Amino acid sequence: MSFLSVGKTDAAKLYNGTIETAPKGSLRIRKVWVVHTKNIFIPYASEEALSLFTEAHLTKSQYINI
Repeated sequence: MSFLSVGKTDAAKLYNGTIETAPKGSLRIRKVWVVHTKNIFIPYASEEALSLFTEAHLTKSQYINI
């Protein structure tokens, strides 16, 4: 219920799925979950994002596409 209260519906479904599956299924889901949580993106601060764009020497069309 704590996942739902925070708004993480995907995590709540995954948690419920691990409870309802066989033990081997829950271990596979846990491994995927651990790998997925390592790929969390940390947003740049406004100064860091500006620095990234200026140092990348992008064309106008590349900048617009981003």
